Amino acid sequence: MAKTILVADDEDAPRRAVVMVLKMAGYVVVEAVDGVDALAKAIEHRPAALVLDMMMPNKHGHEVCAALRQRDDELKTVPVITLTGLDAMLGEELASEAGSQKYLNKPVNPRELLDTLKELLGEG
Repeated sequence: MAKTILVADDEDAPRRAVVMVLKMAGYVVVEAVDGVDALAKAIEHRPAALVLDMMMPNKHGHEVCAALRQRDDELKTVPVITLTGLDAMLGEELASEAGSQKYLNKPVNPRELLDTLKELLGEG
């Protein structure tokens, strides 16, 4: 059975690119367009992993990640990959503090994204 991955990014083009890469790799993908939508869909769909843009309206990616880490269910430990165009040092620090396992710069390299995802899911 294919694993579900939640992809959250308020920008259509980058989100669609990530979704296409993941679907071509055989994952089921749920899309969210902002942080509030991402948190709601994570609770509803229980994805195996999340790919979150750092800078989204309503809740930033690191806020979504931090909210998941405070839960008392399996979402507390779901792997999170954070994507951003922010300064690498600042972005990585924010992502790490929120509980994200991996930080990738935008535009994301499809091979790096898939390799990272497979590693976090124990598929690599």
